[in-house]
Amino acid sequence: PPPPAPVEEPKKKALRYVPPVAQPFFNEPAQITTELRPVYIYHEIPNSFPSDGGRVHAVAVQLRAAITDRLAFIATKDGWMDINFDKTLTDEEGFLNIAAGFKYAVIAQPENDTFITLGLRYEAPTGNLKTAIKGAPDSDITLQGNGDGMIDAFITGVRPIGEKGSFQASLGYDGAIDSDKNSSFLHVSLHGDYEIVKNLYGILELSMIATADNGDEIDIGSFEGEDVFNFGNEDSNTIFPFAVGARYRVTDNFILGTAYELPLDHKDITQQRVYVDAVLHF
Repeated sequence: PPPPAPVEEPKKKALRYVPPVAQPFFNEPAQITTELRPVYIYHEIPNSFPSDGGRVHAVAVQLRAAITDRLAFIATKDGWMDINFDKTLTDEEGFLNIAAGFKYAVIAQPENDTFITLGLRYEAPTGNLKTAIKGAPDSDITLQGNGDGMIDAFITGVRPIGEKGSFQASLGYDGAIDSDKNSSFLHVSLHGDYEIVKNLYGILELSMIATADNGDEIDIGSFEGEDVFNFGNEDSNTIFPFAVGARYRVTDNFILGTAYELPLDHKDITQQRVYVDAVLHF
């Protein structure tokens, strides 16, 4: 008799992966992936800031490496920043702090594109960004590299909505080890995406960054540094950045993204932001 025909194994469903674009240092994807993610941020400082405005350019490269199907190493903050203040403060360029840690999916259902993930990350004070009041060189204001670092504990989850959409939510506490030098933050992010046409996804994202414990380093009104700077300001506001953007899946493993972000109130150090990134995952 002829040999039985080989039984074809069912094709494994590809992971639906449309990660957030805005707030990349706080808004961590719930999925466990191995990837490289270069990020560019253009940031405008409002006229209400003591420098009467300014512009910031930042570049970074994030790394995520899956150790198992549920556990991943993450290195999500690093990079170079160029700051140009309009008045009062000196311009500066230099390195950001480096942050790395691990995340673990307590619920991992890739067949349903559903994950709930816990994470812990340490931000070391390795940066060298400082500014000073013009004409007063001894008036250093440290933007990165101050204190003993930060510890960020977070939970993030994602699930599909219908056949073309998904929703992600995250909650975290970024705590200063030296609470005099740095402020501590509670951060919340919401992300929704929808496939408008094949491989093109529209994105809406809303974040909240609330100062949970003010520092005692400087008094600059109601401003704090959002997700990049940390002034250690004595009194700062809760901010609500809102972003609209898109992602395009070039191949199964290569995704481009961009987003435009602005604050929902006018007490933010951000007048507006533009994000551009690329995700190469394996």
